[in-house]
Amino acid sequence: MFEACGFSSRLRSNWLTRSTAMTNVDSSLGFDLDSSAMAAAVLSAGTADAMEPVLQGLCRMPDFVRHDSVRGHKLFLHALDDTVPHIARVLGFRNYMTPVSNENVCVIATQFYSVGGHSRIAKDIARLAGAQNVTIITTDLYGAMSYRVLVEPNLRAADFYCRSFLSLKSPKVVDRTVELHNLLHAIRPTRIFLLNHHMDICAVTATYPFRSITEFIHHA
Repeated sequence: MFEACGFSSRLRSNWLTRSTAMTNVDSSLGFDLDSSAMAAAVLSAGTADAMEPVLQGLCRMPDFVRHDSVRGHKLFLHALDDTVPHIARVLGFRNYMTPVSNENVCVIATQFYSVGGHSRIAKDIARLAGAQNVTIITTDLYGAMSYRVLVEPNLRAADFYCRSFLSLKSPKVVDRTVELHNLLHAIRPTRIFLLNHHMDICAVTATYPFRSITEFIHHA
């Protein structure tokens, strides 16, 4: 989940038993960045109200990850990564278990651009799984997407083919995270593809109860 640039990599090793790509990384290489202070702040929040300012802080790209000693050198924030189950418990999230299939696919991303890796990957997934089987959801964590661009003619023009395209609009990070979690329980997906931006704690936490059917995808 959390990378040195944000949430992501340990989804592969901790959450997804089908993938072991990240389990063989030699810890002596020093790819882990100390995130114990941030983790302590998360673990000290025991209510949704207390969690909100902490999550807001995590969603802002911290200046330290842009430092020359970090960027390109550090990959993981393991201490912060381990706090996601705590956030899910505080928010009262329920685990979800179902066999994995392509019958009801959800693609979850932070946002899309006219060009870029996540946009192309989401389109490819929808094409391969079949548009009638795919729901695309953006967390829109930074308020960059408008429903005006999600009406059917605009989606077709942008080459997005799916059953439905949703964008979260709750004003607070906690509310948006709960919104996504509840949407997923209503949709009852059989497979989730997670294409979140680095610091999107909303996407990572909301999909944690669905970890048995969630696959994290990122690009260089």
